[in-house]
Amino acid sequence: MRASEQLSSLPTARSLYMKAKKLLSNNIKSNCNTHLQTLTVQCKFADSAKLEDSCKTWNRLIAGFNPGQLSFLLRAASDTLPTAVNLRQWCIQSDIHCTLCAYSRPTTAHILGGCPVTLTQQRYTYRHDKVLYLLASWLVDIFVGFSSIQVYADIHGLRASEGPQGTVPSSLLFTPYRPDIVVYNSEASTVALLELTCPLDSEHHIQEARSRKQNKTEYLQLLSEFDRLQIPNYYETVEISVLGHYLPSGTHALKSFIDLTQPSIATKSNIRQTLDRAANTCITCSQQIFFSRNCSEWSP
Repeated sequence: MRASEQLSSLPTARSLYMKAKKLLSNNIKSNCNTHLQTLTVQCKFADSAKLEDSCKTWNRLIAGFNPGQLSFLLRAASDTLPTAVNLRQWCIQSDIHCTLCAYSRPTTAHILGGCPVTLTQQRYTYRHDKVLYLLASWLVDIFVGFSSIQVYADIHGLRASEGPQGTVPSSLLFTPYRPDIVVYNSEASTVALLELTCPLDSEHHIQEARSRKQNKTEYLQLLSEFDRLQIPNYYETVEISVLGHYLPSGTHALKSFIDLTQPSIATKSNIRQTLDRAANTCITCSQQIFFSRNCSEWSP
């Protein structure tokens, strides 16, 4: 190889500079992320910030928040609300136990999604059902012009039957399982099932909730029963976090769920607007749950 050809194959000064700049940038980012993990408040807020970067829910809703709602949202994301743990750290009180269940570290996450007494008193169910009612009512509205399509949901007034309670019509299949939403198209003989979950506000918790629901034994058995009866079926899940975030997959899941019953009846924009309203409802309910954390009785 001639000397000129050898020289032309060597990297230029600019390419070496750009490579070094990229390596330095990646190294700085890695060091920052490592340091972030040691910072309690910033690390917790990073989970919500990562979700916000992917779905922009807060960005779309923020104009409608009053100062109290905005303060709750930001402080909940960074775990700087006046929980018993924080009040002790701020030297305001000495007792750090959960008022309801006596748990020794009642953080914001515990109050919004991990307290067994709150669960037993159906405070989390209240939040879930408020969001579920919004989604189910919207589905009823978009299918109102199709007499062959029926929407059922696991809330009073929208169930397929009340005694025993069920969301799958007994004429279709008798089952003890109650998916959150069932859409049955009698003309096409198709059935679509939807499960809603309101997990804690991080991508990990959302993905974990989705995986858990998609692999839930009861619903896999229910789908097998539909297959046995040769009824075309579809099962999807939607996750909206306790602070209102949902992944883009939630929009795709809801659109696929609707398109199976009646293709192209709802646009992605319309679905996103509905999920944003559901997110707003979830945030409002989480705020109610937090403010009642020291109340032994639940009256929303």
